[in-house]
Amino acid sequence: MAEKKDPLSGVTVGINWEHHQTHNGETYQFQKRILALSDDASATVWVRVPAGIYMHLKKMQLWTDGAEVRVLLHEGGTATTGVAITSRNRNRGSSQSSTVQIYYSGTITTRDTGIELDSISIGGGGATPSGKVGGGGDELLEWILKPSTDYQINVLNKSGAASIINVRGFWYEQDVATSDDIQDRT
Repeated sequence: MAEKKDPLSGVTVGINWEHHQTHNGETYQFQKRILALSDDASATVWVRVPAGIYMHLKKMQLWTDGAEVRVLLHEGGTATTGVAITSRNRNRGSSQSSTVQIYYSGTITTRDTGIELDSISIGGGGATPSGKVGGGGDELLEWILKPSTDYQINVLNKSGAASIINVRGFWYEQDVATSDDIQDRT
């Protein structure tokens, strides 16, 4: 078996896999800033994984203006597409584009349905002499999301007032035809 070489530096790959994927132009991120999400209201980011692709969701990050927020990742549910969220290649020298489609809003016909895969909760920052303190957190995880499947990232504001919330996700994609390390065990 030939040694794997990094395409930018030409050295033998000795970096972790995610770092190597970034060098190959195969890692992406999205970010959505949700302005004035009302108390006890939800907002949904839809992730549509196309046929033939495994999406390796590596990390989700969340920041708020002090709001108590819960974020849930669900497999399944239905909605119209809504407004496309632009994903960015983390290797700015690469011309590759993500095949995963990400949307915000749209007409949601079923929310919080399907299988709940994960959740992140951030407590409110509390009061200080100058006002609220923001909250933040991230979840280091890896969910290998199935081809031809929709996922929901649901954000619920539990702060008692309208809040600004930022959600960001990081992933890389792997073609089903070339992924000998992932097996469908269904």
